[in-house]
Amino acid sequence: TEPISCYNCHANTPGEITVTHTYWIDAVGDDFENIDGANLACGQCHNEYYFAPDTKATSIAHTSLESMAPETMLAFFNDGSNFPTGEPFTDWTNPRTGVQMIKVQHPEFETYLGAGSQHAALFTCADCHMAKQTAEDGTVTHSHYLASPLENEELVSTTCALCHNGTVQPELSVLVPAIQAQTEERTNTIGNQLADLTDQLAAAVESGKYTD
Repeated sequence: TEPISCYNCHANTPGEITVTHTYWIDAVGDDFENIDGANLACGQCHNEYYFAPDTKATSIAHTSLESMAPETMLAFFNDGSNFPTGEPFTDWTNPRTGVQMIKVQHPEFETYLGAGSQHAALFTCADCHMAKQTAEDGTVTHSHYLASPLENEELVSTTCALCHNGTVQPELSVLVPAIQAQTEERTNTIGNQLADLTDQLAAAVESGKYTD
């Protein structure tokens, strides 16, 4: 029932991480050898990408870790030479204002390994989202039930709580809901401001007093 299979992360070699999306190898460039395989495997899908409408070929808006800044990715979409039409890419044009818009996908990889990330040097995606489990014979594997680390009490108590213990850092049960609430409030505030801006721009267009 999922859009991915074992092959996406392991190709034909069970137990070994293999990056099967060649566009992703291009996207991280010379940094490929310096990124943990557990991050690369997840990053194949969890990134900011562009699908060519006709061929479905995938492009990534950066070519290295250093170039993963939002400004660089915006420049990618504004550069018409990157697209078949020769024009800057736009997902849709607002009919009231004529403003062209893009829909950012889900740049989790860029966010986690980008500037300002506090944990990127310490943990991989798998460390937090694919809990370790031990079989009866002592074999240790990663669970492939991908979940929030907060759902793994053992992980929180043995790893996260080393810092997030209420002394050095707030406990995660307090910290995470607070961050989520702050983020949702910012999202709603900015969204309302953008809606107001759109109304003002639309009124200016409808007035007929202004040039393009």
